[in-house]
Amino acid sequence: MKNKKLFLLPILTLLAIILSACAQSGATAAASTPVPASLIAEGSLLPVQALEQSFTTSGQVDKVLVKDGQTVKQGDLLVTLNNTAAAQLALAQAQQEELAAQQAYDDISQSTSSGSLAELNLAQAQYNYNVAYGNYWNRNSLQGSADAIALTRARLQILDNQISDLEDKYNSMGESADTETGKAKVLETLSQARLDREDVKKLLNYYSSNPNSLDVQTLKAKLDVAKSALEDAQRVVARLKDGIDPDQLAAAQARLTTSQAAVNNAQVNLDSLQLKASMGGTIVDVNVLPGQQVSALQTLMAVADYSSWVVETDNLTETEIVNVTVGQKVKVILDALPNVELAGTVTHINDRFVETRGDVTYTVTITLDETDPHMRWGMTAAVYFE
Repeated sequence: MKNKKLFLLPILTLLAIILSACAQSGATAAASTPVPASLIAEGSLLPVQALEQSFTTSGQVDKVLVKDGQTVKQGDLLVTLNNTAAAQLALAQAQQEELAAQQAYDDISQSTSSGSLAELNLAQAQYNYNVAYGNYWNRNSLQGSADAIALTRARLQILDNQISDLEDKYNSMGESADTETGKAKVLETLSQARLDREDVKKLLNYYSSNPNSLDVQTLKAKLDVAKSALEDAQRVVARLKDGIDPDQLAAAQARLTTSQAAVNNAQVNLDSLQLKASMGGTIVDVNVLPGQQVSALQTLMAVADYSSWVVETDNLTETEIVNVTVGQKVKVILDALPNVELAGTVTHINDRFVETRGDVTYTVTITLDETDPHMRWGMTAAVYFE
């Protein structure tokens, strides 16, 4: 029995060595095989966009026009400083001067192109004067004249004869269509002759009527107006015939440039006294009162866009960030809402690093695909990268 124990001892020792080697080999193999695990990071819940609102100048607050929770559009007025009314008046005055300067410059610079128009206006004025003069002379001199009446009656008789001949010619063409070239020409001439006859009849009645002093006075007034317009047109043509005075044009240009600069300065001054929303959204954390003295760039409130939410995490190290990609799906759980799991997507990875407590870290932005009515700006979030 003693000899058997001595024989088994080397065998047991050998088996122990073999088992130990196998165990070590298995441990090495297990260590070389990656074990999947979720990457977890801590972040903060933020609105998709938010901007702080502040003046570019210091001053005393005149009016606060918004309150917390109010919805505004980009450009809406939020706060005004004292002297806003005076700045508005200064801007209006500068704009009025700019308009006057622009009109003066246009009048001078367009003189050359206006020459042809002035000539056309002169021709029209001359025609209007001739007509007014003829009407006045006819009414004042020829009315009741036997020669004028006889001449007009003769014209009327000629037209009557012409119309009679044309009617006979038109009727002789029978049933041919009025659109036929020859018949259409006769019809056109006949129609014009009938119109001319009506005009001559009116003129004959005019010459045959008794003189009317009111008609004469009216025609004289029209003649005076036409003469005045003609003289104005003649003066405009005379003024434009020598072209543009370069010194006058330069002075008008300088006035316009100065007025435009004054408008820009007045607008900048007014803008510095008016705080307007730099984006649309919801007013958050109003921290200003009327009468308060504020400094340039002092944050008075914020405007936030709550249409969607993001989570920013800045504690992913350089060894962890390599496992995160844009478009990667994540799960987010807020500390305040531990039973609510929110889906999200990685939408941005900051290329620039930040050194935090000796570690190189990168900021990652996750856009949430889901929301919850209890979500609030700044809540702590745990982000699980799938």
